[in-house]
Amino acid sequence: MPPKTRLAILWHMHQPCYRNPHSGRFDLPWLRLHALKDYFGMVHLLEEFPDLRLTFNLVPSLLSGLEQYLGGTSDEFAEVFRKPAEELAADEVQFLVRHFFSIQHENHIKPYRRYEALYQKKMLRLAQQPDPDWARVFTAAELRDLQVWFQLAYFDEFYKDGDERVCALLRQGRHFSEADKLTVSAVEAEILGRIIPEYRKFQDQGQIELSTSPYYHPILPLLLDPQAGKKANPRLASYDLDFNWEDDARAQLLSGLDLMEKTFGKRPRGIWPPEGGLSEGVLRLFEESGIAWTASDEEVLSRSLPRPLERDAGFQVTDPGALYSPYAQPGSPLKIFFRDHLLSDLIGFYYQKFTAPDAAADLFQRIKAIAQAGPEGLTIPIILDGENAWEFYPGSGRAFLREFYRLVTRDP
Repeated sequence: MPPKTRLAILWHMHQPCYRNPHSGRFDLPWLRLHALKDYFGMVHLLEEFPDLRLTFNLVPSLLSGLEQYLGGTSDEFAEVFRKPAEELAADEVQFLVRHFFSIQHENHIKPYRRYEALYQKKMLRLAQQPDPDWARVFTAAELRDLQVWFQLAYFDEFYKDGDERVCALLRQGRHFSEADKLTVSAVEAEILGRIIPEYRKFQDQGQIELSTSPYYHPILPLLLDPQAGKKANPRLASYDLDFNWEDDARAQLLSGLDLMEKTFGKRPRGIWPPEGGLSEGVLRLFEESGIAWTASDEEVLSRSLPRPLERDAGFQVTDPGALYSPYAQPGSPLKIFFRDHLLSDLIGFYYQKFTAPDAAADLFQRIKAIAQAGPEGLTIPIILDGENAWEFYPGSGRAFLREFYRLVTRDP
């Protein structure tokens, strides 16, 4: 049998530090909400595909924020959810109606009759009046239903499909009670508490590799030299920043590695640099820290080669060996991989418009075409955001992922 083509898939899970040092709570809820919808389910899905091997990149600020939530830190969205609907102040009602439709409409509001009715009621009133007093528009019962639906919409598909507590609430659909909200809170706490153990389980089974990023997700080349932005893009307007914060970059790198080792019992061997930003100075930092591999985007590679990468009329790279092979600085053991920009973006932005079987088949055939174009033994990196894309897929993209994973694992 000829050497297999290696398919290296990395899902990048990231959220910044939203905790306000003055108030002690999170200013925005996105870490918590993505935790409910994607962080658990994306790795739990591997239960169905024991032969699949993936990499998950977990940003330390995400892990830290998750632990703070588990420790009792809250956010304004959660506090407005927990407050009894009859006791909401006028400004809290305004906040609720303004923000509790903050999820993609087509896939996460429209399919649910009650949630869609509340949404249409809001939009109808906004068409008549630019700044309504929502406490005069919505009843307390409607506000409570909105409180519950916003949380339900973010719940993981595994819970929507298989958890009787969540399924019962979905069937009920309306006239929720304060006791129902306690059920929602209990499910939320359960999901948040399952995330880290789930990643550790699959890591310890050898099914996933965990990589990480510097602690607060900084653009590393700019910490070493803020003028690197101007050097990379001469069209930028001039700016007078001049410093070298290498010590800060190193501290963020090491503290991130330390947190991952403390959390998962193993020190990561790989780093995804935030936004794929690399420089020779950054690579030296990685090598000093014992990192075995890192990655970036094909456009970074293309601008680093004597001859830029090109794609043909079918969008295939004309020199597969140039993109789908690891690189290293002279004398360095640190391997550098460069993601296929097209394949990664197709998943992130375009396959949401396809049916799941068509999307998975298209992606699979593109990968097979790369392999057939040779040379043998290629490594095809697909690296992208592991959380934001799925809001735009029906069913949070699970049908697409299942079909794609099935095609990959069944192919010899």
